[in-house]
Amino acid sequence: MKDSKERSLGAPGQRAAILSLLEDDDAATRSLVLARLLDLGASGLSEIEALIPMAGPGVRRLLEGARDAARERSQDARLRGRCGRIAVLAELEDFCWLLAEWVRAPAKAGEARTLLDEWGRTVRGRLAPRMTDEAKLEVLRSVLARQEGFAGNRQDYYDPENSLLDTAVLGRRGLPLTLAMVYMFVGARAGLPVIGVDAPGHFLARLGHLFFDPFEGGKVVGAPTLGELAAGLEPAQKARLFVPAAYDGMALRMVANLAHAFERREDMAQASRLGRVLDWLRHAQATGDARSVGTGMS
Repeated sequence: MKDSKERSLGAPGQRAAILSLLEDDDAATRSLVLARLLDLGASGLSEIEALIPMAGPGVRRLLEGARDAARERSQDARLRGRCGRIAVLAELEDFCWLLAEWVRAPAKAGEARTLLDEWGRTVRGRLAPRMTDEAKLEVLRSVLARQEGFAGNRQDYYDPENSLLDTAVLGRRGLPLTLAMVYMFVGARAGLPVIGVDAPGHFLARLGHLFFDPFEGGKVVGAPTLGELAAGLEPAQKARLFVPAAYDGMALRMVANLAHAFERREDMAQASRLGRVLDWLRHAQATGDARSVGTGMS
């Protein structure tokens, strides 16, 4: 099989030649052909998909396995690339969609993103000039908590889907962190700077001077509760309550939550796969601007 620069994939006779090689009795020949197709990346995947309906049963199974491997390589490359930079809110949202697709394709990112856009427009339309932080948060809550019914999933807290943005958006349920992201992404679309609060054990959010809990329908967290939360914390942990949570740290905490959920379900294969994503994120932090992040499901 010649290099793609020398001969175009899909040219007359090319596919017939590939199929002939894949029907060869020599396993090494078949493996070499499949490896070359996989090495071509996106063009190789397109060629594999074109070959599948042309192949006999045995070769079709080989090609279907290669197609799945090519898709996984592509997803790995896209997610790993995003793990290398999550410095702004849009990059965090992109990470969430890629992670959902990587965990269990096909994700429903397009449908969920459309809803976030719609809710953002609704919130923006209800805002007025010179509103207080309290009034702005009330508008945000009126759409997400009351109109759409967003709240924490108490019935099945450790369901892995609680940590995937598309199902959290579509089902209106999730973990504290995932729901905080929903408020952040909708807020950004409406021009409201909602930030994450990396509180140990239970992620919160903040709009202006107001701390609030998306898991509890956006309920305001007052000074007494914050004081109780801060009591007994080490100085470094206490400081995390009053600075915006780093976006790459939020991504790491999301993946840690997800891996823990799969471990509880004894799905060690998925938990192990997610360990790779944690490694990618930690490597990016170690070679860039490393940040302290929370642990546990929250």
